[in-house]
Amino acid sequence: MHPLNIYRLRKMHLPVIASSVIGIGISYVLTVLYPRDGFELDDVIIGAVIGAMIMIIIEIYEIFFAKKITIKMPPMAAILINSMIYLVIIAIIAYVIIYLPDNFFHDGSEEIDVLQYMVILGFCFAAIVLSQFILLLNSFLGKNVLINMMLGRFHNPQNVKRIFMMLDLKNYTSISERIGDRKALSYLNSFYDDVSSAVVVCKGDVYRYVGDEVIITWPLRKKTKNSECIKCFFMIKGIIEKKSAYYMKHYGVVPQFRAGLHMGSVVVGQLGSIKREITYIGDVLNTTSRIEEICKEYNTDIMVSRDLFEVMDFPETYRIKNEYEMNLRGKQQAINLYSIEKK
Repeated sequence: MHPLNIYRLRKMHLPVIASSVIGIGISYVLTVLYPRDGFELDDVIIGAVIGAMIMIIIEIYEIFFAKKITIKMPPMAAILINSMIYLVIIAIIAYVIIYLPDNFFHDGSEEIDVLQYMVILGFCFAAIVLSQFILLLNSFLGKNVLINMMLGRFHNPQNVKRIFMMLDLKNYTSISERIGDRKALSYLNSFYDDVSSAVVVCKGDVYRYVGDEVIITWPLRKKTKNSECIKCFFMIKGIIEKKSAYYMKHYGVVPQFRAGLHMGSVVVGQLGSIKREITYIGDVLNTTSRIEEICKEYNTDIMVSRDLFEVMDFPETYRIKNEYEMNLRGKQQAINLYSIEKK
């Protein structure tokens, strides 16, 4: 199974719990709008069960089917199709649990209230479309960028410590010349889709795409968490290896890539007026770029700075292949680098 699917299945309890709480809240609101005998324990149970069942089915659909169904659709069409599918799921589950006679939750004495039922579905559809649109917008801007902008978190620049990985596709220019620009864009999208899967699992953020290069970042955390960047690189390699037949069939080449990793203090803030974005500025980014260039010179796939190495618990499944002391272009002081390989 794909690593991203495994990760999402393991985390599925979180949205299910949240959906159960929302279900209880909706159940309470309905008892206020349509008074009967007050808000009772049965209402809590029914609301929680409906919320949980809906989210379980939706998560299964999202993990295994949604992408296959909507991958070639325009974004708004995908939103509408997904929203209609979710609405059908909600309508069926709500009807079975609330109104279907002689089920586990009641004895069949409940009569269907068409108006109440339509209000539930109308509210759910509006909420689904809105949430889908926000998720789409968030995917364009990047994880948490929208909420951070709305809250003005980076309106005033801040100094933060972060880990950066600059990952570059090998031989992209010659590949794009051979397969043509349109197919080259598809090739990049396929590759970046696989990269993104590993980034999500390893709790990183895609900061920026720069042509055939992607910049990935992590907040500096505990030593055990800081090794996620190393795991991410080798997870990407594993995903690409498993999909090598797919890449050969569609593009005639399997992606190869190299990466430089470094950490340090950067300034993060909001940039631009007509088009705004959250940006990182600092020498760390320049150094990371130089480290990635060194990979090419020494024909190695990954190099990590000593600064980063010293703030992580190095995973036992990997080992240091070589150590270098380099004078990077534009730097006065030498920097120690490590090339890494799997055991």
